[in-house]
Amino acid sequence: MLVASACEKTKYNPVAPGDYPIQNPHYYYDAFQAFWNGMNTRYIFWDYDPTNWDSVYTIYEPMFKQLDALKNVNQSAISYSYFIAMTSDLIDGHYLISDIKDNNADTNYDGIRPSLNRKKSGAFFNANPRLYYTYFQDSVPYRLDPIWYESKLIASEDSFFAVTGTINHNILYLYFSSFNITGNINSNSDSALNSVITFYRDRFSFDSTQYNGAIIDVRGNPGGSIEDIDTLLGGIVNSPWQIGYTRSKSGNGRLDYTPWEPVYISPSSSGKPLASTQKIVVLADDWSESAAEQLTMAIKTIPNTTFIGDTTWGANGPFLGGSTYTDFFGGSFNIGTIGEGTGEPAGTFGFVKTSYAMFKYLNGTFYEGKGFPPDMVVNRSGARTYSRGQDSALEKAIRLFP
Repeated sequence: MLVASACEKTKYNPVAPGDYPIQNPHYYYDAFQAFWNGMNTRYIFWDYDPTNWDSVYTIYEPMFKQLDALKNVNQSAISYSYFIAMTSDLIDGHYLISDIKDNNADTNYDGIRPSLNRKKSGAFFNANPRLYYTYFQDSVPYRLDPIWYESKLIASEDSFFAVTGTINHNILYLYFSSFNITGNINSNSDSALNSVITFYRDRFSFDSTQYNGAIIDVRGNPGGSIEDIDTLLGGIVNSPWQIGYTRSKSGNGRLDYTPWEPVYISPSSSGKPLASTQKIVVLADDWSESAAEQLTMAIKTIPNTTFIGDTTWGANGPFLGGSTYTDFFGGSFNIGTIGEGTGEPAGTFGFVKTSYAMFKYLNGTFYEGKGFPPDMVVNRSGARTYSRGQDSALEKAIRLFP
């Protein structure tokens, strides 16, 4: 349930956060003001987020003011703990405060990502949670007698990994480690990756009845470029196919929003809908985020599709990496400029990475911070036993096909 006062417009005057000067003797107080105003004007989720942002100001403004006056304490560590506490309940799954500097600007703290901190407290968290399934399937011969991969193709481009092939002669399979397919293809036209994607796309249009359908595996996938959704699904639609809605901010006011606009899959030139006898199964889990979640949701708008796995991360608002983006009223921003005395700015206190727009599913449900739920649950705690080459979610997917 939303806290009503969190949706009220603030009584404080917004200040451009990147321009806010941070100088001694009120270094941490200035950093707080820059951060609070940046969130007040640029954070996109205030009509859904349960955090009472006015209450945050009331509580932490005197605490940061006092912090500058404290002696013989680690002020930067205390400040860091305040930032963790202020942001702990934010629903933006992409949200990250990075490049945080201390008062002497000689120490950088680890980034603060509320959704990751919440996940670390979960029952199934481990030190290396993004276990890329096909690495294990490649190292341990995959056998579900009499089912196995045929025509397996593997591609590795730097940190990108993809595998495709057929299972039981009539099921296409595609796994990839992140959403950088289109970019990799465009920059490496003769690469092994291009062979993998060509193999998949040539068959994914389903121009014949040779294939009963496809399994698309985005488990552990951290997302990336959303244009890959068109690359992967454009072959099975013959006109723009709506998957949801998006909106951004229209001004500096906390609740200044544009209207919701439809979001579509763009068809390829040879796009063709699935036959009634064909299906798609998508595998995703609680470490599938961003574009991996949007692909999962997009697939579920198409008839005769199934999602197997675990509820996804909950980071599906459109996001741009890198620096501050002035083309949008909402999104990422710098936390002020650090000045040394009355001299020129010497950098920024930190950088806030946050979504510049919201995404709402086709049925009107908002999944940011909650994740998209599966049709058939196979959570990570029981999803696989690699020592025997088993993969419970994949096995369940295979059994859905005749």
